[in-house]
Amino acid sequence: MPDLDYSKISITAKVVAYYRQFSDIPFASDVSDFIGAREAIEEITKTLAFENGEQKEIFAEEIKIYAPILEMRYKSVVGLIQKSGINQILELASGFSLRGLSMAKNKNISYVETDLSGINAEKNRLLTVLQKKYDIGDFGNHHIISANALDRSQLEQATTVLNQKKPIAIVNEGLIPYLSTNELSNLAQNIRYVISQFAGGTWITPDFTTTSMTADVSEYIVKFRQAISGTTNRQIYQDTFDSEESIKNFLKGHGFNAHYSSQVDEASPLISPSRVNVKPQDLNHIKAQMKIWTALPTR
Repeated sequence: MPDLDYSKISITAKVVAYYRQFSDIPFASDVSDFIGAREAIEEITKTLAFENGEQKEIFAEEIKIYAPILEMRYKSVVGLIQKSGINQILELASGFSLRGLSMAKNKNISYVETDLSGINAEKNRLLTVLQKKYDIGDFGNHHIISANALDRSQLEQATTVLNQKKPIAIVNEGLIPYLSTNELSNLAQNIRYVISQFAGGTWITPDFTTTSMTADVSEYIVKFRQAISGTTNRQIYQDTFDSEESIKNFLKGHGFNAHYSSQVDEASPLISPSRVNVKPQDLNHIKAQMKIWTALPTR
């Protein structure tokens, strides 16, 4: 297989940032403005084409649902980190979430955000602005480190700032939909290995999806996904699972016992639905579908 340019996926981090601004996620509005998230959306959606010639606004009715989806996803990850009681976190492909900046306000938490060097360079410039704007102290417990989640040696290097005598929580949000089956296996093996170097730990992710979840969407969402694929040269949701049971079996085969819960049950109250006027029936539909997974290494 030819080398893949994972940096092309980076524009999707700006898409996520655009929709997060409609929530109360810490720094979400600042991030969206600073990185030009709206321009990223425009770049992707300009390629959309409908057979009837219909043109859509970048915040079309059908795509408003991404605001609560992404708010729910972010908050459920935070909720499960807190529930785990683990205070060392390694985030893979962190994008512009700045979850680490927010959580590291607690001096007892050590948070490592990893992503590709291009994103990290932009994020470091943003952090300088935010730290000055909000007078955020540097306790030495928040780290931005360049690492590809599929490169074990880079992940090992990224964790050298953490204490191996304590457990670690590894989280990723939005990465897996872009991975092939082989890449996902590589990711799972890397995560299992990293946890084995610490005093236990857990893998938390809302990224696992089933075929039924990804297929039950509007034409506009399908077109939007196709546009993202065209921009990134990566097929999104190309390798989904048949069922939740098949996800459990996959994780079991890679040394994990796993279970899932509802994202909305783990998330704090959602702000974005009222801000973007998502219909209650549409919101209830996605709430039933959105799951978050916790995977614990087997002994």
